[in-house]
Amino acid sequence: MIRNPAKLKELPEAQEPGLDVRIEQPEIRTAQADGHDEQAILVSEQRYRRLFETAPHGILSLNGDTAQVMDANPFMKRLLGYSQEELLGKKLWEIGPFKVQAASKVTFAELQHTDILQYEGLCLETKDGRMIDVEFISNSYMVDQQCLIQCNFRDITERRHREKAAAQGEQAIRASELKYRKLFETAQDGILILEADTGRISEVNPFLLKLLGFTHEEVVGRFIWELSPFEDIVSNQAKLMQLQIDGYVRYENLPLLTKDGRMIAVEFVSNVYSTGDCKVIQCNIRDITIRKQAEAALKTSHTQLRSLLARLQTVREDEATRIAREIHDELGQQLTGLKMDLIWAERKLRELPGCSAVNAIMQRFSDMPKIVDAITTSVQVIATQLRPVVLDKLGLGTALQYEARRLHERTRISCTVHLPETEKEMPPELSTALFRIYQECLTNIARHSKASKVKVELKTEDGWVTLCVQDNGRGITAAELASPVSLGLLGMKERAALLGGKITIARDEDQGTVLTARIPNRAIPPPKEDLV
Repeated sequence: MIRNPAKLKELPEAQEPGLDVRIEQPEIRTAQADGHDEQAILVSEQRYRRLFETAPHGILSLNGDTAQVMDANPFMKRLLGYSQEELLGKKLWEIGPFKVQAASKVTFAELQHTDILQYEGLCLETKDGRMIDVEFISNSYMVDQQCLIQCNFRDITERRHREKAAAQGEQAIRASELKYRKLFETAQDGILILEADTGRISEVNPFLLKLLGFTHEEVVGRFIWELSPFEDIVSNQAKLMQLQIDGYVRYENLPLLTKDGRMIAVEFVSNVYSTGDCKVIQCNIRDITIRKQAEAALKTSHTQLRSLLARLQTVREDEATRIAREIHDELGQQLTGLKMDLIWAERKLRELPGCSAVNAIMQRFSDMPKIVDAITTSVQVIATQLRPVVLDKLGLGTALQYEARRLHERTRISCTVHLPETEKEMPPELSTALFRIYQECLTNIARHSKASKVKVELKTEDGWVTLCVQDNGRGITAAELASPVSLGLLGMKERAALLGGKITIARDEDQGTVLTARIPNRAIPPPKEDLV
């Protein structure tokens, strides 16, 4: 088939001999050739239709003259939530996401006069009311003398969410960094940041600079062992490596020498942690100089008070011993003399002639010796309570047995005392302290325990004296042990502490209370007189 026969008429006439004449042959296409072209076009159309149908983003084809939707791929319909019927043939501003007519007409006018139009972030509302972010790109082209506009929509909602979250995260990180930088700068403790690998100081806060008397330039960039206050803590690279291995180091009371020569006490804590790809060592340094001074003053005061208490107890015991001796010796002798005078006077009255007046006087005189005997007994009890003579004359073991008998006589509580076969010699202040502890313990048992039996054991071994008192009563409570008004318990503990010993009081597994006093068997130096 000859596609263009008119061209045959336009062939040039024969030229003169000798001239180089090239005659072009007319283009002749057969029906078979046209068939191959149509097949190729069909294949191409199918290929691009397949791409259109399976594209992972929305595609909308518009009529470039009327703004009517000519085609929409499945992704676009799923993205907006519309069916094919709801899109095809509709003008752009008749579709929900583009319902703002004025804006859509302006946009369409831009599409008509611009080969390529792009929006980085376009917000669309889907049919079910969701708001999505899309990336919009459009271009126009001609097909069979008709202008088409292809609009591509890429859903970037998730990406925008991620970007927003990342931006918020970065903002939070910046806010956190600002907050902790502020804390770092205003902290009332010293903070030192080291490179864990090298021990070089990378940061220091103002408080530590002021505390140690250094400038920022004198500290940052130097190795920690180059600063005199820390040369005993991390004196070399080896100690730094050990710090990295341990990961945590704490000094409760560390002396540091400041630049101006002052000695201060600090609490030093360091730990190792990672920041990104590197490790750092953070050292927190708290000035406890004032606290240590207060603790030292309190300790000195406590020592002085304890020494004063020891002195007062010694004076009290000496005074009680003196008064008991005077009562026993002086008052006892005078009462004995009074009794003898009364007996003599009674004998003389009996020699007188009897009469009613004499008989009445004799009756009174016969009762007076009994009254004197009762007074003498009371005097002996008072003297014993002030200072038992048996303790000074016969020792601690006998005094314990004597008090056990007195407890039984007063309260009918059975008290058994177990003593060592050989009682070792002990200083007077020790035997007195143990005896007073024992007396207080028996008093508490009689008043509060509701016990019927008491077992007492005294041991002397390995340079220690141990007194154990156990009853079968109701048992002491935790509240009673912790009560600040339990002055008897406090007094017992203080007596033991003054001699370097200790008292433990506990509830027995079955019932009752166990008190154990353990005091070293050694002489205690007398307190200084100037503390009184």
